[in-house]
Amino acid sequence: MAAKSQATLGGLKFDDVRAIAKLGMPIDQIEMLAEKGFTADEITELAENAKASSGNGGLTKDDMAELMDIQRKASDPNNRRHPGVSVFNPAGDLAHPKTVADGTALDRETYFCGARQNDEMLTPAEIAAFNKIQGWKAIESKGWWAKVSEKRREVYVPCKEVDQRMDLPRSLELILLELADGSAAVDPAKLTQHIQDQETRILELEKKLASAQA
Repeated sequence: MAAKSQATLGGLKFDDVRAIAKLGMPIDQIEMLAEKGFTADEITELAENAKASSGNGGLTKDDMAELMDIQRKASDPNNRRHPGVSVFNPAGDLAHPKTVADGTALDRETYFCGARQNDEMLTPAEIAAFNKIQGWKAIESKGWWAKVSEKRREVYVPCKEVDQRMDLPRSLELILLELADGSAAVDPAKLTQHIQDQETRILELEKKLASAQA
């Protein structure tokens, strides 16, 4: 007797759809992403990241538009040898792919508030800040903590409620630096220098983008 085929939604098994929906992503978004070729694991990761940042697993219209644009560019044969210069890799993905050896890739499996992090969606500064966190770190007064084992890093800050998210520093990098080195790491003088460094990086990136597009 032939095995009964399992029903799917956009090519995804309903067990996967139910698991993703439990994270808060609407069914229509799950179906649309599946029909565009995203796998169950990829959609789950998107939902987890959305839940960690906004409290629910749904994507905004801007998020969806950006994903579709990224996929369109990735499928364009003319872009397959694009240098890949961006804020996520100012040196360019083609010439300088991210590696653990040079500190431009995460040194182990890393999670932020339960959401798996990946090199492609992090800036070099954020990756460096994650990698800087080793062993056990905690800021008890804020409820922040991090634990790092040989193969896994977990970082947590309270972020489920709007008020909790409003109390967080304005960037992921600043959260990680404060957790790694304490409040001295984000004092005003250092932040001013950090902003100046970022502005310099942006200018360098603009020059590389202009050169790549010439």
